[in-house]
Amino acid sequence: MYNFFVFVTYYFLILTSIVGYGLYSLKLLKIKFHFVNFGYAGLLGIYILIVYSYFSNLIIAHTEIHNLIILLIGLILFIYLVKQKYYSYKSEIIFSFIVFILLFCA
Repeated sequence: MYNFFVFVTYYFLILTSIVGYGLYSLKLLKIKFHFVNFGYAGLLGIYILIVYSYFSNLIIAHTEIHNLIILLIGLILFIYLVKQKYYSYKSEIIFSFIVFILLFCA
C-alpha cells in the first residue's frame, strides 16, 4: 500500500513539474494564448526537459540528487507562475486534475 501511495504522489509531482517548466518556457518565449491550456505547456515542458537531458548528460551524471533538484525547480516554477494568475488557471487546474485522475484509474 505504501508503494502505491509513493507512486501516485510522484506521478502528480512529476506532471506538475513538467507543466511548471512549460509555463515558464511560454513566459520566457512570450508566447500568448487566448486561453489557458496546460496541454501545450506540458508538451513544451517535456520538450525542454528532453533537450536539457541530452546536453546535460554529457557534462554531469543524472543521479537521484540531480533529478530531485530538477523536480523541485519545476514545482517552484509551477507554484510561482500559477500564483500570479490563479483565477485564470483555476478551471484548468481542476480540469487537468480530473483528467489525470481518470487516466490513472483506467
